[in-house]
Amino acid sequence: AASLRIEPDEVWCAAGSGVLARGLARAWPNARRHVVQVGRALNAADVAGATIHDYPLPFGREARIRPPFPSDPHYDAKAWERCAARKGPGRVLFWNVAGPARP
Repeated sequence: AASLRIEPDEVWCAAGSGVLARGLARAWPNARRHVVQVGRALNAADVAGATIHDYPLPFGREARIRPPFPSDPHYDAKAWERCAARKGPGRVLFWNVAGPARP
């Protein structure tokens, strides 16, 4: 039986070290890839050539908006905010790493 695989037009994620972005590039090499830099400064090699969007607040500050799903306000929520504002047309895949940390 043939499998149906729907390819995203864009892939978005938060990026700290770039490991996830490099993995997503291998999974969807033909998609437009975007990362939101939420920690240290990244370069194109760190994120396999994805477009880097800098988040204007430091890591310790929470995102200004909350996504409609559980996410870390210091990490994934920042990427969701940028994705929601800047995504292009077509199918968009947003990769959420974790829900909020529990004390």
